[in-house]
Amino acid sequence: MKNWLYGVLGLVLGIGLFAGGLASMPGGTVKCGERVMSPGDTCTTLRNGRATNRSYDEQKSKDGREAVIMMIVGPLLAIGCGVLFLGPALTRRRKGAAYAAGPAPGHGYPGPAGPGHGGPPPAYPPPAYPPPAYPPAPPPPGYPPAPPAQPYGPPGPYPPA
Repeated sequence: MKNWLYGVLGLVLGIGLFAGGLASMPGGTVKCGERVMSPGDTCTTLRNGRATNRSYDEQKSKDGREAVIMMIVGPLLAIGCGVLFLGPALTRRRKGAAYAAGPAPGHGYPGPAGPGHGGPPPAYPPPAYPPPAYPPAPPPPGYPPAPPAQPYGPPGPYPPA
C-alpha cells in the first residue's frame, strides 16, 4: 500500500516540477520573490542571516538554471516513482504468465522416470575393492598400544577367540 501511495505522490510531484520549470523559463519577466524586476534593478535576498545582492542579469541567469534543474529532476522523479508504482504490477503479470504457461520442456515434475527427469536416482553397485588401510597411529605417551586391526572381510566366528 505504501509503494502505491509513494508512487502516485512522486508521479504528481515530478510532473508538477516539470510544469513549474517550463512556466518559470526566463523568457518574459524576471522576478525577485514576488516583485517584477527591470534592467538596472537589484534583488536582495536574506538566507541564514546573510544578504545576497543580484543584478537583473544575474537573477535572470539564476532563474534559468533553476528552471532547467526543475525540468530535469521532475521527469526523473516521475519515471522513478512510476517504476516504483508499476513495478510490482508488472512483476505479478510476468509471474502469472509464467505460471499459466507451465514448466519449461524437460523441467519439472511429474515426468518420465530416469536420470534428469525427476525419477529415482540410479542404483550404483558397491565398489569391488576394499577401502584403503592406513597404518595405525602411535599411541599417545602413557597409553598401552592399540590392539591389532581386524582384516577387512566377513566377520569371523562369534565371539572372537
